[in-house]
Amino acid sequence: MKLVIEGSIGTPVISKKTQFVVKGCKATIIEPRRRYYTKINTAKPMYPYSLICYLGTIQLEYKHSSIAKLKRKLNELLRITHIGKYQRDGLGQIQWIRGKIERKPTYTARINPKRKLRIRKGLPLNLGPVQQELLKYALLHDFFHTSIHQSKIYVEPPLDDENFVERLRNHHEKAYDPLISIFQVYDQWAAMITRKIRSPVTSRYTWQAKKMREKIDFNRLAHEIKEVSTNIWTLYRYIYSSKELQYLTESMNHGHNSLKNHLLVIANLIVQDHNSFRN
Repeated sequence: MKLVIEGSIGTPVISKKTQFVVKGCKATIIEPRRRYYTKINTAKPMYPYSLICYLGTIQLEYKHSSIAKLKRKLNELLRITHIGKYQRDGLGQIQWIRGKIERKPTYTARINPKRKLRIRKGLPLNLGPVQQELLKYALLHDFFHTSIHQSKIYVEPPLDDENFVERLRNHHEKAYDPLISIFQVYDQWAAMITRKIRSPVTSRYTWQAKKMREKIDFNRLAHEIKEVSTNIWTLYRYIYSSKELQYLTESMNHGHNSLKNHLLVIANLIVQDHNSFRN
């Protein structure tokens, strides 16, 4: 069993890394925003020095087979108000939001977190109908306008299936379709993997786009995606080989991550889960 508790970081937590240990628990700062805290020592003639710190959401995990032990640990953690160094200066203030005890492994816990995700050159051939539909959502969802963002290639591929297009346009909304709900989990999981450092940008082009001799023709790109969209194996290979998608950012708040990488990560998480079921 596992205890998971989440809290909002009110003042920056001093830490060199986004993962560390607190009271025997694994602590992770989710969607970290890096800051620097400058310390001036007036007692000694020395230069000021800066320390790395983070804002965001902190998550603590503690595993134990005893439910009583987990409840005692939960009470102990809820008494914590500050984490990290210089707490007397007001740093590391935490406000706990939620906590839960997971009695069974979660849906995503089947994958060993220490195992590196393998980005395949192509999809396996032995995929079932459910995996094929999930992969189609994964590979096409960011090419359509939603309530949160416009198409990340600015132009929607002119697909013939209007019902499918409508589901993609609403993939950020609360879903009553169980398949869309499962896809949303993979989408969020991929975002947690790729959005480690916040790096806002003002252009959809990545830093690698400086190598380009001319700008991307988004109308042509949208029609090319439409041509390969009927076959997920061909669609995956197209995205894997696309230089244009490598030159576009997946999120304006995380400019270091390409759209191509985000789509491939979601697809490979789905395939990795499929292989773990078969094994």
